[in-house]
Amino acid sequence: VETTESRAELYRRAADRERAAVILRAGTSRRLRSRLGVSPTAPLATLAGVLAATSGRPLEDVSALLGGPSPATDAQLTALATALSDLEERVRHA
Repeated sequence: VETTESRAELYRRAADRERAAVILRAGTSRRLRSRLGVSPTAPLATLAGVLAATSGRPLEDVSALLGGPSPATDAQLTALATALSDLEERVRHA
C-alpha cells in the first residue's frame, strides 16, 4: 500500500501522470492476477469480472480502475493509487 502511494508521489513530482497510472495499474493487475489465478494473457475484462465478484465492487468501477483514462491532475493520480490499493486490500481480505 505505502509502496504504491510512494510511486504515485514520485511520478507526480515528475509530472508524468499517464506513465504513473500505467505502472500503478499494471502492478495491481499483475499482483491480483497472481493472487486469483487469472492468466496473465486473459483479457482485462476477465480480470475485472473476477475482481468485481471477489471484492463486491461494481464491475464498472473495477473496469475504470484497471483501464480508465489517465488522471488529468495530481489529485486524480493520488486518488487512483489509493483506489487501486483499496481494491487489493479488499481482495486480500475476501
